[in-house]
Amino acid sequence: MPRAMQGSSWVPRQGRTVYTGTPRSSKNDCCLKVLAAIALVAIPITLFSVERQQYQLQVGLKEIESKVIEVDSKSETTFPTQDGTPVYLVSEYTGSAANNEFGLSIDHALQLQRNTQYCQWQEIATEDCDTCTNDDGSTYRCHCTTTYYYQKGWHNHLIISAFFDQPFNHDNPQRNPYPTTVFSSENTIAGEMYLEPELLLKTRGPSRVIQFLHPGQPKPSYSFWKFFGWKDDQRYESTTVLEPLLHSEAYQEHQFAYTGEEGWFFSPYEASMASSLLKKMGQFLEGSLFDWQLADFMGGCTPGDIRVRFRVVDPSEVTVVGKYSKEPTPRVGIIDNLHDSTARLGFVHAGAHSYAEVVNAESSIASNQTWLLRALTLVFGTICLTYLGALPNWISSGGASLAIIAVSSAVNFGFHLQTILFLIAAGLTFAAGSVKRDPSKAQ
Repeated sequence: MPRAMQGSSWVPRQGRTVYTGTPRSSKNDCCLKVLAAIALVAIPITLFSVERQQYQLQVGLKEIESKVIEVDSKSETTFPTQDGTPVYLVSEYTGSAANNEFGLSIDHALQLQRNTQYCQWQEIATEDCDTCTNDDGSTYRCHCTTTYYYQKGWHNHLIISAFFDQPFNHDNPQRNPYPTTVFSSENTIAGEMYLEPELLLKTRGPSRVIQFLHPGQPKPSYSFWKFFGWKDDQRYESTTVLEPLLHSEAYQEHQFAYTGEEGWFFSPYEASMASSLLKKMGQFLEGSLFDWQLADFMGGCTPGDIRVRFRVVDPSEVTVVGKYSKEPTPRVGIIDNLHDSTARLGFVHAGAHSYAEVVNAESSIASNQTWLLRALTLVFGTICLTYLGALPNWISSGGASLAIIAVSSAVNFGFHLQTILFLIAAGLTFAAGSVKRDPSKAQ
């Protein structure tokens, strides 16, 4: 099996066991309180930004509502006469998306998504403590030891190993020549209209993994998974598409090669002599130079290895909302000339949809994101205040919950009626809960 497909071994490496005395949580208490205080400031600021974006979106949609012109992309007689006019169209298209570093170009595609994974060590710490008793009979955790374990596998992000207990023996090279990113098509034509790449970055639609097959090679059957209802929606391309890879930057500089397994391209890590020598010196100093374990002989990827797989967004037709321009050729791009809003509007949805369906979908997505962040603000705000010790003094009057809801909802400065209603309902609820009923007035 290629190293690109080998993940972690079944057996993790065991690192050192260190006597810490008191629980680690008590030692980190100061740092955690600082992080909690920072979170109490950062979360409302983030929420304000999201609330403002949603507000600007709604204002922008309201502004273009009466100005949008439906056009037939194949008939220039339906095109607007004035540049900057918002247009709506449904059309098939031609075009391709490419990643030049890999020499890869896929026909009939709006987006090419590059997904990168890194072979990295992950540190896992377990703590074991005794239970001690104070003079007053209360108990506390004491005589603690921490044991470190290390698991090797593929991750979607790099892991910094400098703060590991044994950083040299479990070094994570931070090579990252081709991070995860999205490439939009630069030559897509819908009927007689050119769709600008910036607009295509906003495409909403399903993506498919690309697998490359040799001429005459049958598609994988996946019969076992199909038995459970799984549908193979991958896109299959001939390996002839990969011929430019041999002359690409990815191959010439980083030795990326196609593995033939599940669409992965693989680049092995090769340490320089200087870094290998430095690592050996570090292992000697931390006492891990001769620390050989069963996990070392179980195979798997090598930390520093990289694998890349591509996905494609390639619907048969698209629904587009954007700004029309006639120079140098008829084109549709981002709407950036609004008077009442700072939003940059532009929507590309896979499939055929009415203008109302597109607007409702975008509004719903923005609203759901905002309410999700409000809920997270409420939850994490409560956790942070509790950890900082500020919450218990407020609970009896309901002030804490009301304050958190106020932060999570009022930061939009009254932009939405739903926020005002939310605050009123919350205030009445907690006010009612904090009022003590007078028994002498009971009927």
